[in-house]
Amino acid sequence: MSVVPSWSIWKERNQRVHGHKFSHQSEGISGPVGVVRRVDSSHSWCPPLAGLYTLNCDASVKDDKAAVGVVLSNERGEVMFCVGKQIGGCLEVELAEGQAVLFGLWCAIDCGFSSIVIESDCSTLIQKLTSIVHGSSPMQLLVDDINHLSESFPFVSFEHINRKVNLVAHSLAKWASSWKMLLFC
Repeated sequence: MSVVPSWSIWKERNQRVHGHKFSHQSEGISGPVGVVRRVDSSHSWCPPLAGLYTLNCDASVKDDKAAVGVVLSNERGEVMFCVGKQIGGCLEVELAEGQAVLFGLWCAIDCGFSSIVIESDCSTLIQKLTSIVHGSSPMQLLVDDINHLSESFPFVSFEHINRKVNLVAHSLAKWASSWKMLLFC
């Protein structure tokens, strides 16, 4: 049951990105799909180069609950997987955003994907992931874990993107905050 909304979100997003009419135009879609339709065209998703995959990651922290959402897509905008999951004990937004990236990398490894462009709307996280800094704070330890796991891939890059472009991953994270189960499609 939870796979259908995620597929619908991604289908509507692809139609938006590729300039097609929406299939549910007369139905007045609400919620995340409706939000995807309103994305400003100047902030649109860009596909990765051929042979690469884009991993969009986001987190949601609200009312003592945290969840992550990740979406992996190819150069044609086709979804390879999308996952939403609650995470426990993480109520700081930047830490939750880092957990989303780490979780997305593990999912990519488990599914056999290699060359990835990781996209997040958390600019401070992307700065930390692309800087050489040493420390022992919880955030720095998480950054170190992400960078260490990234070494498993032949190619990884970290990109900051506009929040509007990261809407599907954000919607998955938001929805997952109210689910007890893991969503995988």
